[in-house]
Amino acid sequence: MGFYCLFHLWYDFGVLGSLKKLTMNDFKLFTVKAGDNSTKDGFPTLIGNSLSFAVAFNENCLYDVPEPYSYAYSKVYGFKEGIWYDRNKNDFVDRYSARLGFRPVKKRGIFQLAPYVHYYNEDTKAIINLGSKDPEVVYEAKPKETIYCNIDIIGDKYVFYIMSKRVECQRGKGHWLRYTSRMFIGGKFTLNHDASLYLKRLKSNL
Repeated sequence: MGFYCLFHLWYDFGVLGSLKKLTMNDFKLFTVKAGDNSTKDGFPTLIGNSLSFAVAFNENCLYDVPEPYSYAYSKVYGFKEGIWYDRNKNDFVDRYSARLGFRPVKKRGIFQLAPYVHYYNEDTKAIINLGSKDPEVVYEAKPKETIYCNIDIIGDKYVFYIMSKRVECQRGKGHWLRYTSRMFIGGKFTLNHDASLYLKRLKSNL
């Protein structure tokens, strides 16, 4: 993983020790409005091969997921690679991306977290969406609990560290143009109320 990666995990996450403690005043609130799927924030570019951030969920993110979408994950934060236009769909498509996914379990009062990845298979010409195939739950979080996540690009892999738990996912070809992605809920459904989370981007310059 390299010395620098270990260092910023230690400095930002407190995995090996703690130099600083985040409070809610350190975070920015992001909200998906009722009837929408995503926040309205911009898409800053990602410089380098790594993205580190901290997130805490508001209680209003504990929503009931309608059937038949109860298996699917929504997206907290992450990044995309490249801008791809699909003539058949007459729309831009997400070929390569890596994000932290979440799935609320309202009756238990927790959020299940897992890597959410898209990658384009050059042989089959299909976009593989790991967020729709019930990936393994890596961590279960409570409302307002601070969760730390780091996503590294290492060759043909996306390497996630979710609360220090390491998970590798297929990346595919990738692209030099990288930009962060918004909080996104549903896709096939929307909520009848606002849902929000607290997010802070951390230092990451690998």
